[in-house]
Amino acid sequence: MPSPWAWTLWWGCLMLNPGGPPWGGCGEGGGGWAMVQASQRGLGTDATPTLSGAAGAGTTPGPSSVWLSTPPTPPASPCPGPCGNGVCDEHTGRCQCFPGWRGRECNLCGGKIKLNSTKGWLADAIGNYTVDSKCTWLIESPIENAKIRLHIKEFATECGWDHLYIFDGDSVFSDLKAVYSGMVRHDRYQIQRVPELIGTSGSMLLHFYSDVAYNMTGFNITFSVNACPSERYDQTCSGNGSCDESTGECRCDEDFKGPACSIPACPNNCASLDNVPHGVCDKRKKRCDCFSGWTGESCSQAVSNGYWSVLTRDDPSAEVPVARTSHASMIDEFGQMWVIGGETFDHQPRQMVLKVDIDNLDELPTATANWQEVKAKSNKGPSFRYGHSAVIHERKIYMYGGTMRSGHTSKELWALDLDLLSWDRVETESGQCMINEDHKLCGPIHSMGHTATVVAHRMIVIFGHSPKYGYLDTVQEYHLGSNEWSIVPTSGFPVRGGFGHSSVWDEITNKIYVYGGFVSNLAPSAVITNELFSFDPILKTWTRHSFSDSYRYLHSAVASHGLMIVFGGNTHNDTSFSHGAKCFSADLLVYDIVCDKWHSAQDVIPKNLDVDLARYGHTAVLKNDTMLVHGGFHGVLKNDLIAYHPGDCNMFKNRAACLKSKVGVKCVWDTKRDQCLRHPADRLKSGVETCLNHEAPDNSTSVCQSLDTCTACVSTTSDCVWCHDHCTWSPACDEKEKRTYKRTVDCREAGLGTTPKEWCGALHSCHSCSPKPGCSWESAKVSKCRETRKKTTNVNHTEESGNACPASCSERTNCMNCTHGLCMWCKNLHMCIDRNAYLASFPYGQCMDWTTEKDDCPVPSKNETLPDDICVGYRTCKSCRSNPSCGWCDDGSLTGLGTCMVGGAASPLKRVNQGGHGHFAWVPDDQCPQSDGKSWHFTTCPDCECNGHSSCTVEKSTCDKPCDEFTGGEHCEKCTKGYFGDAVNGGSCQACQCNNQASACNHETGKCHCTTKGIIGDHCETCDKVNHYFGDPVKDSCFYHLTIDYQFTFNLSKSDDRHFTAINFKNDPTKSDVDVDFSITCSVPARMNLTFRHAPLENRKQISEEQLYTDVNCSTFKERFAKEDFSFGDASNTTFYVYVYDFEPPLWIVISFSQHPKLDLLQFFITFSTCFLALLLVAAVLWKIKQRYDRYRRRQRLFVEMEQMASRPFGSVLVELEHIPPDAKSSSSLTGNSASAPSLTTSTNLNPVSPSGEHPSGGSNPGTGDQSGGGGGGGQVRKRKRKSYRPSPIALEPCEDNRAAVLSLVVRLPTGGQPYAPPGYTGIAVASALVTLGNPRKTSTDVSSQKSMEDPKRKGRKSHHAHPSDI
Repeated sequence: MPSPWAWTLWWGCLMLNPGGPPWGGCGEGGGGWAMVQASQRGLGTDATPTLSGAAGAGTTPGPSSVWLSTPPTPPASPCPGPCGNGVCDEHTGRCQCFPGWRGRECNLCGGKIKLNSTKGWLADAIGNYTVDSKCTWLIESPIENAKIRLHIKEFATECGWDHLYIFDGDSVFSDLKAVYSGMVRHDRYQIQRVPELIGTSGSMLLHFYSDVAYNMTGFNITFSVNACPSERYDQTCSGNGSCDESTGECRCDEDFKGPACSIPACPNNCASLDNVPHGVCDKRKKRCDCFSGWTGESCSQAVSNGYWSVLTRDDPSAEVPVARTSHASMIDEFGQMWVIGGETFDHQPRQMVLKVDIDNLDELPTATANWQEVKAKSNKGPSFRYGHSAVIHERKIYMYGGTMRSGHTSKELWALDLDLLSWDRVETESGQCMINEDHKLCGPIHSMGHTATVVAHRMIVIFGHSPKYGYLDTVQEYHLGSNEWSIVPTSGFPVRGGFGHSSVWDEITNKIYVYGGFVSNLAPSAVITNELFSFDPILKTWTRHSFSDSYRYLHSAVASHGLMIVFGGNTHNDTSFSHGAKCFSADLLVYDIVCDKWHSAQDVIPKNLDVDLARYGHTAVLKNDTMLVHGGFHGVLKNDLIAYHPGDCNMFKNRAACLKSKVGVKCVWDTKRDQCLRHPADRLKSGVETCLNHEAPDNSTSVCQSLDTCTACVSTTSDCVWCHDHCTWSPACDEKEKRTYKRTVDCREAGLGTTPKEWCGALHSCHSCSPKPGCSWESAKVSKCRETRKKTTNVNHTEESGNACPASCSERTNCMNCTHGLCMWCKNLHMCIDRNAYLASFPYGQCMDWTTEKDDCPVPSKNETLPDDICVGYRTCKSCRSNPSCGWCDDGSLTGLGTCMVGGAASPLKRVNQGGHGHFAWVPDDQCPQSDGKSWHFTTCPDCECNGHSSCTVEKSTCDKPCDEFTGGEHCEKCTKGYFGDAVNGGSCQACQCNNQASACNHETGKCHCTTKGIIGDHCETCDKVNHYFGDPVKDSCFYHLTIDYQFTFNLSKSDDRHFTAINFKNDPTKSDVDVDFSITCSVPARMNLTFRHAPLENRKQISEEQLYTDVNCSTFKERFAKEDFSFGDASNTTFYVYVYDFEPPLWIVISFSQHPKLDLLQFFITFSTCFLALLLVAAVLWKIKQRYDRYRRRQRLFVEMEQMASRPFGSVLVELEHIPPDAKSSSSLTGNSASAPSLTTSTNLNPVSPSGEHPSGGSNPGTGDQSGGGGGGGQVRKRKRKSYRPSPIALEPCEDNRAAVLSLVVRLPTGGQPYAPPGYTGIAVASALVTLGNPRKTSTDVSSQKSMEDPKRKGRKSHHAHPSDI
């Protein structure tokens, strides 16, 4: 990535090599300053001098660069910032970018550029690249028959969307070497040990395309001619050897090997990570000779634990098999491996089938592979394709679907006879179909990215992606005996269909396990999933298993002895939430089918394996329990064959180690013999433990709660149950109190079975929704698939669909109708696809440029008759160069006329078919011969570009002015004012037709820009009657009719008003006896004419207007027209016309015509007095009403208080009556009666009667006073002071508003001087009162009262003699 300091190197390059090209590399003759670049990779400072040539040295200075000598200070620049890849123009103050660069600071790549030095560098930007970038570099070697070597120094783009295409040749039709995307090399991360590519044609074309969404740090690539490979860009042969420039090969030192001398001859001295030697180093052969039981480059892999190996060709001189991805692989009964189809990045004739004989697979280290291309015995056969499926059954390979080289998806079924080596197209019989009312779907379906598995003479096809139906959730079944093809209905968990998943058949459980894939999430998007499902081919049911921690698609998987082994794949989800996941994965995951557990087996992959493991789009098969991985893609197509050999369970001697083992097979513990064994492939044995018993089951509450239907709830392995009306984890449901459902049959019997609601919501297109039983497509407001109540059945039909759905994206044939829908147009393939199907349709970046906007569609001219030509629609050399597939053929007139054609740097190209089956080649074409004076331009344009309307006689790049044929512009590219047409590339212009109501029109469409407000139409031929403009613009003009006595404001400030320079008004006064007042105000300088007509309506058009005011400034203008001078309101009424002109928007105009009579004072005072008296009367009436209402409110409040007191709830208070002994004498201060009486107390703390027997007034109860004597009654009674006591309530009941309360007390009733209350009466009662809350009482103004209440020294009142019952 060039840094912001790169401009200093450019300056040095220009100063020391003023004659050389200053872009992409100064060349060998360029000078420069020596510098040291400190390492920023966290490994400390690694100072190494750069190559000479400054920017052409293959590196750029970064923030940590340290100059060995003081660099020259660049001159002061008038530009606002550094011109990174350009120079500052002192006159304009702007950066003038070098060819191939653009941007305000020349920091972004752009266009096409040719680099012809022996070494240099190229990059996308200084800093992060920008969105929607299109950059092309053509590297041409100045040495004939030379090799060009590219070294990837840094590379990080958005995975799957932003691609760098590298071609070995001078056009995009040359051999495609690589398509880099995602994280390839960044800091310490790299997917290739030697990140280099070699071109042998003498030219290499690189094209970078980024979409309109995300941008990242981009890339930095160095190139050199006839150089040797190296792991580092700044070293020769990785610093471990010397370069033979004649052959371009490294001569490695004795302790290193490999093409780039980057591999130690004996890594780690043939020892494991703990430095324990497991072999000896053979320095002559540069390899480790491992001890028995060990293998690998460094003898660090124990055979008993499982190991990896790379299978080499038995004949090193044999032809290397063609690299491929998204192919199909299988093993026949003889152990031979067959490879069918795949993406090969070319259109050359290739053999569809490869056969691999693998010898000595289990012998170390002699395992080899013998590759053979299998040629069919007849010309009849399928076209080359990728993304298909293939299975082997009874010596026949059945291949279904796939995407062909044209980009279109197939539904064909082909069979290859392995004995006869002949292909046959299989004609299937229609079986069971999916039908919903008038919509039906039958197989086979156009599909790619699906999987196929053979189960008992049936080929079961799961999911896939269809251009018409989108991501399929269907299960198709082809009967290999009857040739019947059906779409089978399924039940159980409602799955989401997808593409790029894996499926394996497990012989123990007799189920197909489906993992991962790219599934539809919403209508405009799709995401990678981590879900695992199993499909029962007998019951046709789906079950969801535990999730993996990793999301991936285009991976591989095999089933081996109770395990599903997953390898590689693309783990990068949508960039917005991918969390740094990589495009190319080397992960090894293992799923324990028996225990329903996932674990990583990454530790069994050796660090120094002599192969780049990261990839996706590969295949994996099992041979003798060994997993064979072939091909794939990691920016470059792979053709290697890697083997993962499982370990041995017998090495584990205890139960825990056995059940925790990770040796590539499922190990079980035989409890009878205390032995660790492989999981049986046929059936489980008694006395065998398969999982650790002490492992507690996972808490699946969150998983269960996310399921909202009974069928989905019980179709998992997460121990979920449907508890009454929701899904929950089984231990969390009380089965005794709530009814639970644990099986799908239970849900069905309870009426909670599968409903269309479960799957309709997962369908995001009309074509996928309509044939689904129970679903219908709703497109009124928000397009969605919803449940319908109408019943559907499955019957036999051919594949077809109803006509209710609009044309699918795949059925749209050009850019314009494609972009009108929710579709995406691929420009180089001329294909229309769904917006959520980009990664499924182009998983390897086959689409080099796409758009969703119709404005980006090239529009062909009338004389262009090749609608399939990818260069059609580019009318200028500059636009033609933006397409890497095109070049410009100048016609030799030296006026800029030419044609955009398909071609490369040397010449135009044409396509020639080769042998059918979609094979073709691009060969030079003679459409632009130099003998006719024509010239071919690929990375540059002609000096004179005047579109055929001028020439460059004064300066070679400046058109002579004025341009001919009513054209104008810098390059005579548009029509002049008053003319319209397409002047580009020899087009013509014609005069605007505007009925004298406009001086200009749109220079492309001819639509007139009417200058008078209210006149509309393409030719200014009508008035805007909708907005009340009337008239005839062809003969006169349009006027806005102003209503009398109203003021109007006209605001001409919108963008559509910019062409207006005039506006007209008219008014017809209606009152015959009132003068007319006219006023107008304009916010900007403008002129005004005021006229009138005075004639009957039928003759008014025959009478010319009479001028009142001419050329008046209308900034502020007022005038009165007397009724004596004009005729108003009669048959010959006067009409005023106002013409406002000569203004420039924006402005506002305020205008009015009014007829207001004079004011009658007598009538005014009478009206005023009447209104005033009426208001007084109304006020008096309202005051009386208010008084009556206030009285009513007080009465109502009293009634409410009474109701509240009467409706108080009942309560109870415990009251205790004490009995006084007969010999006790009462105090003279309390009573004169010696008779005893019961005392009154309560059990509450509110103290209406004291618990000690004291009266609430403070005195003692009778018979309990203190006496001086003992016994009888003669002793003197000693008085004591009465305690000041306030009564306490037994209840306080707040009212509703909490501002008042009802307070209750216990009181003593009078007894009439008797010891007890009279018969029939009670002695005590409960008294209540309404009191206020929250407000303090006012202080009493009675001085005596205050003293008696507040003086603490005051004495209590003397008690009068009374009966004890009077207390």
